[in-house]
Formats: sequence, structure tokens, C-alpha cells
Amino acid sequence: MLISQEEAKLFFALYHSVIGFAAGRSGGIEGIRDTGTFKSAPNEAKAQARNHLLNNIELIKDYMEDICVSVVDRTDWGRNDFKPHQGQRLLS
Repeated sequence: MLISQEEAKLFFALYHSVIGFAAGRSGGIEGIRDTGTFKSAPNEAKAQARNHLLNNIELIKDYMEDICVSVVDRTDWGRNDFKPHQGQRLLS
């Protein structure tokens, strides 16, 4: 699925933060507790963190509620913008 250049920029801006958050929630990925530790982690740990997020996709909602609520409220984007349209699915 192709996304707009603006959406791609947003995705890459949030990527480390979302995966770092998910890894921190897992408690089982050695060396990753948050975004900062994700960036400096070895590639194997980053892959484990990515897989943890993909296997627990509901963590994106938790991230939005815990981290981004104030940002989302200040933009044109709303919570409904993060749900797939009918007949489409989220990227995996």
C-alpha cells in the first residue's frame, strides 16, 4: 500500500518512539526500555522489539493514549484517522 509523502514522514518520525514504547512495555527485550535505548540497541534487539510490536499491534493504541494524546488533540488528525477504511487493513 502506497502512502503519501507526508504520511511517510510522519511514520518515520514516530517509528523509533512507537517501537521503543512497545519494547519498554514488553519488559523482555534486553537493553531496550524506551526510544533512546532503542536507537542505540543492537540490530537483533531492534528486530525483537519490532516483532513484539507486530505481534501486539494494540500497543499502538496504548502509545497514542499514553504519549500522543496532547499532540493528536492539537492537530487536524483525530483518533478515527488511525483506523483503516472499510475493506482495507493496517500495514503489517
